Amino acid sequence: MNKRTICITLFSCIACFLFGLLLGNQWKLQERKESNRNSEVVAEKDSLAVAYTENRILPTTEYILQRKSLNDGSVSRTVLNLPESFVGMNRGEFLSAIKEAIAEKENTLGCSVLSFSSERVVVEETEFNPDEEQRFYLEVYDDKLVVLYGDKKTIYLETDIMVEDLPAEVDIRSLDGYSISSEQELFDLLEAFSS
Repeated sequence: MNKRTICITLFSCIACFLFGLLLGNQWKLQERKESNRNSEVVAEKDSLAVAYTENRILPTTEYILQRKSLNDGSVSRTVLNLPESFVGMNRGEFLSAIKEAIAEKENTLGCSVLSFSSERVVVEETEFNPDEEQRFYLEVYDDKLVVLYGDKKTIYLETDIMVEDLPAEVDIRSLDGYSISSEQELFDLLEAFSS
């Protein structure tokens, strides 16, 4: 064997050894990445589970019902005993249960969950009693007349009556916040404005 063959053989052995070392390190690096990825997925699932359980109603959750009357705009808050059927519900389940219960109530137009946590749940019911004294207010939005309920926030009726089409003797500034005490008076006024 000559020197050249020995050098080539030795060089080939060293190259194979280094190549094997490099592949081994690549393999270990890939294993670590997969292991870290799996750990992150488990950690993410654990954090989702924690977040999921934190946003559920507990037996100790304070239950507050806020009633808003559209007749006069009044708002009342009451702390109620939490029904056992609500315990364990998340926000979506709770909202569905509340809406189902509200649908059975007379004079209740709707509800919303104002606050939801394991510590406190606040529900707002919007009520309108047609037998009580009604109050309506006129406002101007986008150059049209709009009728609001007694709370001066909730829209009762959007009209097509443009401010520019009102009779000349009607002062627009006096219409903003104009109070009307009955539906009959409201519709008589709107009819006069639109003719």
